[in-house]
Amino acid sequence: MKFDSKLDCYQNIRRMQNLDPVCPCVTWADLLPEEVETLRQLNATLIAIEQRYAAEVAQLNPACEARTARIEDVRHGRFHQVHLSEGDVRLSDFEVELQLEFWLKETDPEYDAQDENVLWYMFEPLTCRERTGQNFGFGCAHVDHSEPSADAPFPQCWLFHKLTDAPLSLRDLLRISSIWCDLVITEQRLVPINNSF
Repeated sequence: MKFDSKLDCYQNIRRMQNLDPVCPCVTWADLLPEEVETLRQLNATLIAIEQRYAAEVAQLNPACEARTARIEDVRHGRFHQVHLSEGDVRLSDFEVELQLEFWLKETDPEYDAQDENVLWYMFEPLTCRERTGQNFGFGCAHVDHSEPSADAPFPQCWLFHKLTDAPLSLRDLLRISSIWCDLVITEQRLVPINNSF
């Protein structure tokens, strides 16, 4: 089942997570060799996405962090005294998130030329202040994130692992034609009333 374009992404995710499975669980052993190869290519594409955005975020996070007021200044009411330069209010906080849309193939039975044809949405927080030196998760392509019990035929990257945790079967993943990526930077700042913005 694909996403319903009349619902927002959060409503769609809740709807899909609450569905009873219509078909039995698909294991790696149930797949044909060419299907396994297609999923291997999906995993390789997701690895490339992780590497590309991990590198971008590695540059973004320190730049945003440098523009962020220390939290103790915000808590103790000294926020209005913290400025980069005259008239430039520091950020209270920031978030960096990668939003991914997995689009259906045009040959899919549910494909509709008048619809968005999104099979699944995924959100990956990348602010990473607490992830320094981490050897697991997004961007750690050298780590196999597959479930030990899954008996996967190849090492899986973080995003592929998250897809297999979604209410999608391995056969559903074969329906993906392309992935739309949005890197979203949210700047959060408190602007005191007596301060010009």
